[in-house]
Amino acid sequence: KAAEVEGPVLLIPNHLSWVDWLFTGLCLDTDWKFVASSVPARHSKFHAWVLSNPRIFLIDNQSPYAVKEMAAHLKNGGKLVLFAEGRMSRTGTLQRLFEGTGFLLQKTGAKVITCHLRGAQRVLASPHRGWKRWFPKVSTHFSDPVEPPKFEGLKPTEERAKLTQWIRDRLVRAQFEVDME
Repeated sequence: KAAEVEGPVLLIPNHLSWVDWLFTGLCLDTDWKFVASSVPARHSKFHAWVLSNPRIFLIDNQSPYAVKEMAAHLKNGGKLVLFAEGRMSRTGTLQRLFEGTGFLLQKTGAKVITCHLRGAQRVLASPHRGWKRWFPKVSTHFSDPVEPPKFEGLKPTEERAKLTQWIRDRLVRAQFEVDME
């Protein structure tokens, strides 16, 4: 599903560990780019080396232009993987999504694919305080690509908020459906 879709498309996984990019990336073609902050590269040669990967779309998350750079990539038919929570969950539950996610959909009309990483909070590279294992069972579940809804007659800020909430609702629904299987 995710590998075959044409851009612009935004893939949004939940974020549970330092290696979520690996669990997601193994299932995707090389034309997908992972959004990552350039801040760690400023403080560590290791991070600078990791973030030099051509599949990384580096942004300065302290810059007001970061979301506009992502929007420009999407408008050109790009495919982005965005951990929209912006931080890893320490409880295993979905965190609040950044409003920039709704802005991306509002400005680009990109298709959305949600991804639920089940069991990733059990890997050793997770900040989750619960039990962990060397090789836990982790599964990756992608939704079908969907067009974002249109919210007519709203102020732009209200529309962005509605789009962000729509994505969060889809992520919660994906987790529920996977867990109920």
